[in-house]
Amino acid sequence: MWTAAVPLGQAAAPKAEAKPAEKPNLQAACRNETGPRRTALLELYTSEGCDSCPPADAWLATLKPTEAAIPLAWHVDYWDRLGWKDRFARADATARQRAQVQAQGDRVVYTPQLLASSKTVRWADDSRVAARIKEVNAQPSPVWMAIGRGMAISGYVGVELVVQATDKSLQTAQGAQAWVALVEDGLESKPNAGENRGAVLKHDHVVREVIGPLKVTRERMAHVHALSIPPDADVDRIRMVGWVEAANGEVLGAVATRCVNQ
Repeated sequence: MWTAAVPLGQAAAPKAEAKPAEKPNLQAACRNETGPRRTALLELYTSEGCDSCPPADAWLATLKPTEAAIPLAWHVDYWDRLGWKDRFARADATARQRAQVQAQGDRVVYTPQLLASSKTVRWADDSRVAARIKEVNAQPSPVWMAIGRGMAISGYVGVELVVQATDKSLQTAQGAQAWVALVEDGLESKPNAGENRGAVLKHDHVVREVIGPLKVTRERMAHVHALSIPPDADVDRIRMVGWVEAANGEVLGAVATRCVNQ
């Protein structure tokens, strides 16, 4: 299941004075919004239990969120049974990978697998990745999004995603849906079992928490939530990423917070 959001005002800490604010204290320097063209979402499906994944993780770490493309690392859980449990693995990452691959008309999932705005592209082929990003960027955006994050308070961080469909075709069928992920950089693990036993694994752009689906309409809607911060997360290394998908799962655009310290 996707991680449920905790509404602001219900995330009270044991001490009353530590309650999150009723509205997130959005940092102006962190706020960002989409432009007239689509931003590509680069989703790497990976695992600490896979010995061919570290090179792909290192490649993803060279990327930074830009108006052209935003990277995400989804750690799947189907490698966990082989001796090393990936502490970043998520069952919903596995479910998402399978759903996206099936939407392409394929049935094979693997790691490391890169989906660039819903299409599989070989991560090690820079020319093809660049071509796919260029293809996505050439398309007008059917949605407008703005995202901002708040202060971290008592294990929660406020996030606001404002989204509006600008293309009426998104209102057909089941319509478009939005998602928000809490993403962390600078992570490290030292497996003592499995295919990467004894290695030092480093990760960036790792999805730690997710909320969604969120409603998308032709009216501008603000979705305000408090996301639980993982106990082992460093709040100085997290960002928020929002994206919108069509009814068929196609990624229509993405946006990431931009803070001073990132």
